Amino acid sequence: MEEKLLCLMKTIEKRCGEGEYHVFADDDFLECFCCDGEENTPQKEELSSLIHILAERGFIGVKYAREGMYCLCARSALKEFFETKKREEVRETERLLRETDLQKKEFLVAFAGGAAGAAAATVVLRLLALLF
Repeated sequence: MEEKLLCLMKTIEKRCGEGEYHVFADDDFLECFCCDGEENTPQKEELSSLIHILAERGFIGVKYAREGMYCLCARSALKEFFETKKREEVRETERLLRETDLQKKEFLVAFAGGAAGAAAATVVLRLLALLF
């Protein structure tokens, strides 16, 4: 259900400016109700329920909802939700990049240590070969 809510939120946010009402039909939300390539028409009761949930949470305004038509607007909370989500994704990406950089440094240090050890062993073996 959360995936469907998120999909509805994206669809509404994409088509509505903040505070501007836009008329949607059931079919406008079809992509939110498709699973594994299997197309299902939006179940009117479920769609209506999800729209009601979004309105209760303050993400959207509903002017009317009847006969498969919905007049909806995106509220500032919806925009803030996606901005927060985007910031979290950026932070996660930055964290992953830092971890990758650390792993690269660890690899280089290990490689340098291995190369130094091999060079030292070669020198010792050469010296031993000269002595004996």
